[in-house]
Amino acid sequence: MKIAAHISGDNNTDSLLLASLKLISVKYQQHSFTFFVEKRINDLANNCKQVVVSPKHKNKFLLYFWYTFKLSAILKKEQSDVFINDAGMQCANCRIPQFLFFHKVDFKEKSNRFYKGLFAAALVNAKAIFATEDFIKENLVNEFNVDTNKIKTIYYGLDESHLPPANNALLAETKERFTNGVDYFLYPVSIATTVHIMAVLKAFSQLKKWQKTSMKLVLLLEGISQNHLKVDFKNYKYREDIIFVKDTNEHKVPLMQSAFALIYFSEYRTDCTAFQAFQHNVPVIAADSSINKSLFGAGAIFTSIGEKALSEKMQLIYKDDLLKSQLTKEGSKIVEKYNATVAAEDLYKAILE
Repeated sequence: MKIAAHISGDNNTDSLLLASLKLISVKYQQHSFTFFVEKRINDLANNCKQVVVSPKHKNKFLLYFWYTFKLSAILKKEQSDVFINDAGMQCANCRIPQFLFFHKVDFKEKSNRFYKGLFAAALVNAKAIFATEDFIKENLVNEFNVDTNKIKTIYYGLDESHLPPANNALLAETKERFTNGVDYFLYPVSIATTVHIMAVLKAFSQLKKWQKTSMKLVLLLEGISQNHLKVDFKNYKYREDIIFVKDTNEHKVPLMQSAFALIYFSEYRTDCTAFQAFQHNVPVIAADSSINKSLFGAGAIFTSIGEKALSEKMQLIYKDDLLKSQLTKEGSKIVEKYNATVAAEDLYKAILE
């Protein structure tokens, strides 16, 4: 079989579709693969070929033009048997089976008047549709009336390079280094989550007031500096209990492993810190949203983003060791389904059906 795939965008190293297809190409050498890319791929198997699309598709119209007037001829020349893409489009002049692969959170761009009809046609005509998360599948079903039986959830592999064997000595050393051996809540702070910083600080104040605890709050700065926070920490009552740490691989891994709990108010990413917390058996307090509930289920406790609600959840997890244990147990179950080898095998079988 000759499998062709369009890996859209110029950051293909993060492509979940490419990750699965690379594993398939290595395991099933009897098949050949053609990748249409905007940036060359490294480390492809010998049965793989890549075609660099030039010029790059700077907008949807250029992408549509390429799919409509150029792609079918290339697929015919390559004698491709199937075609799969993550661009949400179809090759209208192509007779071979086509598959769609979705990994994005929403489909707002599909509401564009020009693109909407093309997107709807692609959903209808695709032989099968793959989604990397259950909530993405639900969005396709609810927003675009796609038959649920037509969509299969194909998960992906989580990064395990940051998972050195944890040991009590390492955990104690990390806490001693950053918080003088005291337990701490960990809050990742990015440009997007700075808007919630005051709610987190006020909730932490309530925890300190009501529980009389030495607990600290570590702010993990993701691509920003303390100056971006726009908070007058000099006048914050518990300023001595706030620790600022720059997000680097050197710091992030041990800090996550040693955290008492993670406060997760970030937007969805495939490498989200909540999944990393689950991998390290760290309980999670997450923003109450439909996406988070779909992702984390019983593995997290959910809160509205406000000082009172968050403080209540922080105090609950602080006082209830049984709850903390249950959360870590459920969290470890959640990440078990994110397996790169299983995802690749599921995708392969679905394409061959």
